[in-house]
Amino acid sequence: MAKIWQAEEGKPLGGSPVAEKPLDWCVEELGLRRLSRLAPPSETLVIGADRHGQFGGQRRFVVVGLDDDETHAHSSEGWRSGYYLALISVDGLKNKLSGGGTSH
Repeated sequence: MAKIWQAEEGKPLGGSPVAEKPLDWCVEELGLRRLSRLAPPSETLVIGADRHGQFGGQRRFVVVGLDDDETHAHSSEGWRSGYYLALISVDGLKNKLSGGGTSH
């Protein structure tokens, strides 16, 4: 299963993921793409500098972590273990996880 976090700009990714979902779900529902790989699993992930966004708050991102087991099952599709930036906003993620806005 892919692990999904809400990451804040300038802060190391950590803590428990907010959800665990299959890779296919992350591709369909979160807009996850192979080209959005940020780092291998051995690196501490920090997105951007510790600065505030235009309106004073830190920007937040949705990050998906794929482990070796998950990527092995999808190796023919070119997925590698590591951290990926999803194309969905944190608010969009919350909506998907609460059952809103699904296409099923």
